[in-house]
Amino acid sequence: MKQKRVLVIGAGGLFGEACCRLLKDRAEVVEVRRRDVDLEDGEKLEQLLRRQEFDVLINAAAISGLEACLDAPGAARAVNVEAPRIMAQACHDRGVKMVQISTDYVFDGYREGCWDEACDAFPINVYGKTKRAAEVAVMAADGTALVARVSWLFGRGRASFVDQVIDAYLSGESKVCIGDKFSVPNYCDDLVASLWQVIERDGSGILHLCCDAEPESWYSYGCKVIDALNECKNGDNKEKKGVEKRVLLESKLADASFFREPRPRYTAMVSLRLQQEFGVKMRSWEEAMRDYLQYVFEDELTKSNY
Repeated sequence: MKQKRVLVIGAGGLFGEACCRLLKDRAEVVEVRRRDVDLEDGEKLEQLLRRQEFDVLINAAAISGLEACLDAPGAARAVNVEAPRIMAQACHDRGVKMVQISTDYVFDGYREGCWDEACDAFPINVYGKTKRAAEVAVMAADGTALVARVSWLFGRGRASFVDQVIDAYLSGESKVCIGDKFSVPNYCDDLVASLWQVIERDGSGILHLCCDAEPESWYSYGCKVIDALNECKNGDNKEKKGVEKRVLLESKLADASFFREPRPRYTAMVSLRLQQEFGVKMRSWEEAMRDYLQYVFEDELTKSNY
């Protein structure tokens, strides 16, 4: 069987890095980074797509900073909406698979509980609005496209909230964590492995690409990261476990005066499709966290002091 050729746009990001690293054993991967194409320039993007041969296009690129989107809405629309539309149209014209990576920020977050794929999306900030507009544009251009929504990523591609907690733990410096904003953490490696199974089954439409877990606040998430760190560092020494939680300071979303864009409070997602439709069972993010910490501290954990 001919090996699939996968074009990963946004290869330098957290999700894109995991795609490139993990899929190289399963497909021929072509990496596209920011230096390779300016996604604000639709003509340049079309030229790049015409030069490339591929069977699957995974778009993991976006302007994701909320304030960055607020300050430059034209750029946000070009990168987050128009570029995915161009990609989806190219995939439709060639008869190949388009995969658009989306976000839990398409939801307004006004109600507690978890959002499934059937829930209506009403974003409340520029970033969320552009990502929702991209979902609509991609599906309009290519009805066989797959739109995979993800949330609270951690992994090897770049520093995430988890790495910030690790830094606070090691340095002893305090870190403020919001305690009344909720979603579900996810390990990029597990998401990519699950996504590939869906791609191989020719999945399409909206998919919540997330592990099956209870919602966490940023504060409870941070505490569980520290629990995992303590387990790595202290083993079965129960007296030492949890001591370093003092570095985490709980705050309220309303106290984050530096946010100029509203953040949805409740965006935890659950997938009705992953296991039922595609037979994909993903492990918990807490189990995956232990693997990630072993990667981060593969040398340090064998030393007596760090």
